[in-house]
Amino acid sequence: MRSGFDLTNYVFAITNYWTEFSSFNNIVKQGANGYTATGTYYYGSASDFRMTNNAQIIGLLSTPEFQTLNRITPTNNLMSGGYSNHVYAYVHALSGPANEKPPQDNPILVGDSFAYRILAVNSPVAMDTNLFGFSAAQQVYNSELAANLHELRLTFAWPLRPNGLVSGDGPVPQTQRTLVAGTIVVVTTDTGSRSIITSPNRLTTSRENPANHIASACG
Repeated sequence: MRSGFDLTNYVFAITNYWTEFSSFNNIVKQGANGYTATGTYYYGSASDFRMTNNAQIIGLLSTPEFQTLNRITPTNNLMSGGYSNHVYAYVHALSGPANEKPPQDNPILVGDSFAYRILAVNSPVAMDTNLFGFSAAQQVYNSELAANLHELRLTFAWPLRPNGLVSGDGPVPQTQRTLVAGTIVVVTTDTGSRSIITSPNRLTTSRENPANHIASACG
């Protein structure tokens, strides 16, 4: 992303459709968290959080696909319970007529401009972490790889209708993916909000608890 580029001019809403699981993948409840520049709906109640800078937007889009029941710590499976997240960003096109771009504040022009939806997935790399049938060394290797390598997928769908849905007769969605190495950590900003990042210079070993990184980053 270019220096000085302001995502808040283009990303106007983010929604996380989450599902809570108890042990052994039993669904407990489902819901949605909504984030905008004017307000947030977070796990059933309104929040003072405002989506007002690049760090907050990137942090929300980096939400791990799977988290433990504390809603913070990333995990590679939900066998002990946790949350499954499906994060969507609603984005105005970066290119197009100049009269649709910032600082345009006419709600009619902005609302009618071309927009699309992005499904952002930050998932653990697919590895067989079964404790049976592998040597001790192979178990350690699989566990450490799953903790330190993540697949980032962005699926673009368009055009976005005014009701927030994507046209069913539009082009086939396009997916871009890459692998990101590092430990997922949570940092607390000056305003108290949390952003999720992948730190490439910090790796978790089989003898460490990834939550330790999160605690140190937030503390």
